Amino acid sequence: MTLPLHDLSTLAVPVRFPAHSLEEVVATLIQEEAQGNLAPLSIVHDEVDLARFEKETNFLSKYPYLVVLGTGGSSLGAKSLYELTKPNFLPATQQLFFVENVDPVTLEGLLKDLPPQETGYLAISKSGTTAETMAQFLCVLKHLRSTVGASSIRERCLVITQPTDSPLKRLATRLALKTLDHPTAIGGRFSVFSCVGLVPALLIGVDVKEVRAGARAALSRFIQEKEASAVAQSAAAFAAYSTTGYNAHVTMPYCDKLTTFTLWWRQLWAESLGKQGLGTLPVPAIGTTDQHSQLQLFLEGPKDKFYTLLFTNAATKGPDFSAEDLDADSSLSYLEGRTIGDLIDAEQRATLQCLRNKKLPVRVLSFDALTPFVMGALMIEAMLETILAAKLMKIDPFSQDAVEEGKILTRTYLNEMA
Repeated sequence: MTLPLHDLSTLAVPVRFPAHSLEEVVATLIQEEAQGNLAPLSIVHDEVDLARFEKETNFLSKYPYLVVLGTGGSSLGAKSLYELTKPNFLPATQQLFFVENVDPVTLEGLLKDLPPQETGYLAISKSGTTAETMAQFLCVLKHLRSTVGASSIRERCLVITQPTDSPLKRLATRLALKTLDHPTAIGGRFSVFSCVGLVPALLIGVDVKEVRAGARAALSRFIQEKEASAVAQSAAAFAAYSTTGYNAHVTMPYCDKLTTFTLWWRQLWAESLGKQGLGTLPVPAIGTTDQHSQLQLFLEGPKDKFYTLLFTNAATKGPDFSAEDLDADSSLSYLEGRTIGDLIDAEQRATLQCLRNKKLPVRVLSFDALTPFVMGALMIEAMLETILAAKLMKIDPFSQDAVEEGKILTRTYLNEMA
C-alpha cells in the first residue's frame, strides 16, 4: 500500500520556530507514543480489540438501518469512514444514519420514517453527560417502548461511553444494554481509531483493519523521519502562520468522499488549537465545487490564509464524452478524447497553479485512490500535525475548557423555562 505524498515546495514560511524547538517537540512526542502515553496514537497498534468489537456488536448487524446518536468527535470520525463504502446515490443494503443535532424536525422525521422493527441504535458519548446525545437517546427509548416494546430495547441498542459513573452509564446499566468502554485517555475528536470510530464503520462493512494499517504505516514513517518528515515540517509551518497574522487554514480535497473528512478535520483543528487567543479558522472546501464559490475570495481576498489541497489520481477515469456531441459544437473541443476524470485532474492542477501565482502558501497531499488504508494515513497525519502545532505554540491540544460555559448556561435556561 502507498502512503499519501506531500508536496511542501510552496509552503513558504514567514517566520520559523527555532529548529531545536521542532526537534525537541518531535522527540518528546515520539517518546510519549513509545511509552504508551499518547493513547490516540498508540491505539493503532492494538491487534486484539477489533475481533472483540466484531463479536460484541454483531447483534446489530441484522438491522438494515443503523442510527448513530452522537455529536462532534462521537460522530464525525465514523461518518468520514462511512463515506468509503456509502453508495453515491442509491440506498445501500444496510444504511447508516448519523443524528448529530437536536433539531426537532430532524429527529421527528427519523423516528417517523425508519421502521422500528428494522432499526438499531448506537448512543455514543465519552463523558456520558452530553446533553444532546442523552436527549436524543431518551427520545429514541420512548419511541421504542411504544412501538417494539420495552422488552425489545436491549436487542437493538448499543452504548459507547467511558467506564465511569454518568447518566448514560447508569441508563445503560438500568436497561441492561450492551456497552463498550470509550477509552478514558482518548478525547472525542481523537477517537476515530478506537471503538468510537471503528465500530460503526465495522458494522457497515468498512475494512477497519486497513484503516488501522494505514495509520500505523503513516505513524511509522513519521517516527523514522522525525523532524525532517513532511508532517513535522507542515506542523511547524502551520504553527508559524498561526502566530504571524494568518487567520485561516483552508483544506480542499478534490474528492467527494472526503467531504465529511474536512468536517472531522475542522473540529480537530479548531478545538485543539483555538486557545489563549491563538488558532486559525479551519475552512473546509471541496474541489471543484468551491471553485465556484470560495476560490474568488481565496485568490483576491485578504492574504491571511494557508492552504492544503488533496489530489487523487483521477486522470483517464470515469465516463467519457460522445464524439457526436463534441463534433456538433467546436467550443467543446477541449473535451475531445478526455474523461470526466481528466477534467477534475486539470482543474485541481489549475487551482494549485492559481494559488502559487498569487504567492499564497499551499501544500499538496496526493494519492492514487481513496482507500481505507489511505484514509487511516490521512487521519493520523492530521492528528500528528495538530498535536505538534499545539506543542510548538505551547498550548494543550487535548483540552476544550471554553465550551463548558455554554453547557452550563443551557441547563440554566432549561431550568428557567416556564
